[in-house]
Amino acid sequence: MGCAGIGSLGTNAAQGYVVSFTKFHRHGLGSPPSCFMRALCHHYGVELQHFSPNAITAVAVFAAVCEGYLGMMPHWDLWLYLYRGELFHAPSGTTGVRKPVRAGCLNLVLKTGKAEKPREYIPVGLTSNHAGWDSQWFYLRNDDDLLPAYTGCLISERLDHWRYGVVQTQQPRLDPILDALKKLREEGLTATLVLSAVHHRRILPLMSRPLRMDEMGPGVLS
Repeated sequence: MGCAGIGSLGTNAAQGYVVSFTKFHRHGLGSPPSCFMRALCHHYGVELQHFSPNAITAVAVFAAVCEGYLGMMPHWDLWLYLYRGELFHAPSGTTGVRKPVRAGCLNLVLKTGKAEKPREYIPVGLTSNHAGWDSQWFYLRNDDDLLPAYTGCLISERLDHWRYGVVQTQQPRLDPILDALKKLREEGLTATLVLSAVHHRRILPLMSRPLRMDEMGPGVLS
């Protein structure tokens, strides 16, 4: 991973602020960010601007499934079992040559077969059309330094641990959760339905809250 200036994006960011995008917050990111969102930043070794819009959506759906349908906080080992990180490079104009991007270089994608096998994740179909999303950026106050500080780091290589999964000896502990996911899938739960429920309830899955989604209801203060 190399660090370099990345054009005008956030070059004048004041101390205590990070660079964010309107698309992220429409797709479930809130402030202050959830513990799970912060853990992902540190695990993948990235800053907030390095996530792609689809990555934010994938994380938001996962958090909502864990909280709203499985009745637990986002499960770290389950995430590592289902998802891997991939590096996005943009076309450079020269055939066969691609270049690092200033923002959106980290894609979080389901590992092969995780949405198709009988005991795996719910169907997740995410749009690939986010034209112009990176032009709608702004400075987000980073209270208590919960998110990694903005440095303008340009990621040029995928880190090996982006594809790491769960230690094999720990995988049997996921069986009860995978069984519950299988039932949800059989009952027709999809990422689209999860997002619809989140929007209807006006919840930001990636925002720190005192209550899980399944604990929130009429007359309950969140």
